[in-house]
Amino acid sequence: MKMQKKRVIFILLMFFLLLNCVSCQKKYVTNLNHLEKKPTIDFLQPWNFCQYKLVEMNIHFMKLKEFGIDTVIIQNVANFNKGKMEISYYDTSASVETKYANFLDMVFSAAQNTSMNIILGLSFDEYWWDDKEHRYNDDSVHIFLKNDVFVLEELVNQYKPDGWYLSNEMYSNTSEYENNWSYYINEIIQYIDCFTPNTPLYISPFLKSNFIMTKNQTKKMWTEFLKNTNFREIDVFMPQDGYGNAAIQYSINKENHINMLNYMIWEVCKNNSKAKFYLNLELYAKNGYADVERIMHQIAFANEIAEGIATFSISHYYIADDTVCGKRYIDALNNYGGF
Repeated sequence: MKMQKKRVIFILLMFFLLLNCVSCQKKYVTNLNHLEKKPTIDFLQPWNFCQYKLVEMNIHFMKLKEFGIDTVIIQNVANFNKGKMEISYYDTSASVETKYANFLDMVFSAAQNTSMNIILGLSFDEYWWDDKEHRYNDDSVHIFLKNDVFVLEELVNQYKPDGWYLSNEMYSNTSEYENNWSYYINEIIQYIDCFTPNTPLYISPFLKSNFIMTKNQTKKMWTEFLKNTNFREIDVFMPQDGYGNAAIQYSINKENHINMLNYMIWEVCKNNSKAKFYLNLELYAKNGYADVERIMHQIAFANEIAEGIATFSISHYYIADDTVCGKRYIDALNNYGGF
């Protein structure tokens, strides 16, 4: 009799645990029937488009409009290595090995022709990824800051972008890099306020797979970063959504974990920062491009937490590389509710 009672208690306990797990999971399950926002921002990497002529860029921007995109982020306008500029995508005064002097002129002309908004990425330095060497110490951060300020000072005399993008990307880590990153961004924001007041700064960090972090470690890291970074109300914190490490096809078990992390980071941002929260959807997968169903679920989840949605990248995967996949994406946007 006692054994039977214990068995009943055990079964009830397992039932409530299972019910709780299902309830938790439902928190992050997406609903494709309530999509009010679609992606409106896309990333464009200049190395893949620097040979374009104006007519080609006009066509590209018009195609982006068909996808619902009204804003393009030029990922970076110059490549550096330990503070030395090696490639520029504008007419810089620096001595540089490779210069595409007319690229940004063409981008802004095409933007005017097609009513496209342009956000300019600043500098990218290859040295950024040598974190085991410099650990983002004061000297290295000074190099990155000097690069950005140089580029910013040149660009404000030539163009009027709709925003700035920090091209050196932050990422989840267990090494407390976020402390110096906050200082770096705070300095950039001060320069932006000086040169182009009321112009937003966008950043798009990512979850780095080679740092194995618990949920609490991830939460602590981004809490410290957002608390110590003086984002303004116009600035945009736009994490990459982490689906690039998932499979091509949608899988509720895998994606539920990703959504849980994004939901947590959204709450951290909401509670610790003035910045707007957007999501940057990774359209690729571990072994190719994501299928349309998976992307629709990504969009659906972004609808639940994000003020705006970006993609990486319709420009590269759906227009430059694969028009068939792009057509399926447009068809899906037209077939799901709210668009």
